[in-house]
Amino acid sequence: MQRGATEKRKGMNHPAKAFAERLVGLKAWGVLIGPAGMTIDFGRERLADPNRKRGEYSVWLQCQVRLHNQKKELLFDTCYPVPEDFECLRLFINGTVVTQAWVDERNSSLRIVLSDQVLLSAYPWTKETGKSWTFFDNTDREASYCTVCVNEYEGRWPVKDERLIQMLQKKTEKQVRKSSAKKK
Repeated sequence: MQRGATEKRKGMNHPAKAFAERLVGLKAWGVLIGPAGMTIDFGRERLADPNRKRGEYSVWLQCQVRLHNQKKELLFDTCYPVPEDFECLRLFINGTVVTQAWVDERNSSLRIVLSDQVLLSAYPWTKETGKSWTFFDNTDREASYCTVCVNEYEGRWPVKDERLIQMLQKKTEKQVRKSSAKKK
């Protein structure tokens, strides 16, 4: 994937941008699909509990997922990852390295380029549908996370990320003003 081709589409001010950037350079592994969607782990293995290993970061996809190759040809498309998709997704994702990752501010989609070969895109819907994507930072004891729907997000962020906190405060203030204006 060419870096210049995607540069202008990157979500420069989206609150989840800081989370997505953390994936760059990390190995993708541990693809799991169950009734609640698909999880992909990134980075070094960590023991989450006695029965489950997690990556430094995890992404939980409960929404539309598409894979494209370098020629922008569609390799895979599903409205919601189901167990029947496991083998196909595992082959494309496990063992690759994240070369780029960003959030498209226009539709809150998560974009991850894997080993400069495959673009994984996750397209969230509205909060009411429950079709979202969630980023987990497993390096923090508090397990920071960010759940993203179209134009909405929620989560728990580490206090140490001041830039992210400021962006969230501004966005929250804007949402409060909008909702107050609608009530009048």
